[in-house]
Amino acid sequence: MAENWLTCWKLSDFDGLISGDSKSAETVGRSLVGSRAELSDTASQVSFKVSDDDNLLQDAYKETGEYSTLAQDLVIDGITFAADSTYIEAEYRLYTDDDPAIEFTVIAIGDSSSNTTSSGTKLNYLVYADQPLDPGATYTFAKHSDGPSLGYEGPPDTICFAAGTMIDTPHGPVAVEALQPGDKVLTRDSGALPILWTGQRHFTGKHLHLAPHLAPIRIRAGALGPGSPANDLLVSPQHRVAIENWRCETLFGEASVLAPAKALCDDCNVTIEGSADGVTYCHLLLESHELVRANGHWAETLLTGPQAQEALGTSQILEIEEIFPELITQAQIPACPILTVYEAQLLMN
Repeated sequence: MAENWLTCWKLSDFDGLISGDSKSAETVGRSLVGSRAELSDTASQVSFKVSDDDNLLQDAYKETGEYSTLAQDLVIDGITFAADSTYIEAEYRLYTDDDPAIEFTVIAIGDSSSNTTSSGTKLNYLVYADQPLDPGATYTFAKHSDGPSLGYEGPPDTICFAAGTMIDTPHGPVAVEALQPGDKVLTRDSGALPILWTGQRHFTGKHLHLAPHLAPIRIRAGALGPGSPANDLLVSPQHRVAIENWRCETLFGEASVLAPAKALCDDCNVTIEGSADGVTYCHLLLESHELVRANGHWAETLLTGPQAQEALGTSQILEIEEIFPELITQAQIPACPILTVYEAQLLMN
């Protein structure tokens, strides 16, 4: 079965959310409409892998294939839930009164396929939110639904530009968050190409504090060569930027290579950025994997195929599949050789 990622909060970190007993999880969901829940200011998320044959986490009674199980050991509130023998299912969903509403999907996890509290079983609950939550905040629930289906997400590393990055276009630099499908951007190797798809996700400052692996990397002006970048460039840790120097030819036999931003950190010119305001990450998808000039430096667009499925959530993958089915299933050819973190560190040091 395929392995998929989820990032959740522990239900025990919410004051006001209750799990119910073995027979009334959905009943509890209905009873919570109109109530409020406060997320502990010390709460943190947990990311883990799930084995599933249909790429949807569902309630057990809706599951038509194999039951979803943990693909790795997971410790919740001091209890270890073992890989392969721990079942996981979506019980009910709550919607907040925010605009747009935040969806809270309550997930049962236990060593029984029915996830009951019968004798000898272990059971706990997680909460998946479709938008970033702020520890210490209170959320009010306006409605609920039973038996939800939940699309999986990508792993806790994303590949994207931070909002505010200026991308070169035939009409001059444009902020990445303002670009829309159909707009053209200037590429290093293929001239002006239209954007096929864009995607965005915002992470609050508190979210980044609790999940520091998501914090953006700041590449300061001139860090990668004279005028490169022309202005500070902010990207996600896994986003790859072009490196062009004599070491590329010496070590790898290539004039230019792509290196993940996190591998370039030197505590001086390339650093992990902390921001109380958070960060909005933006994806750009073209018909081929290309390098675009971002704040005056060449950096990659989204690379489809297996790489895209690791970088995007299920809902984004389904959206791209519906519009461009051939792009998500067929891997694009990288614009230039891609280095591992170790290779990039070797190159820069």
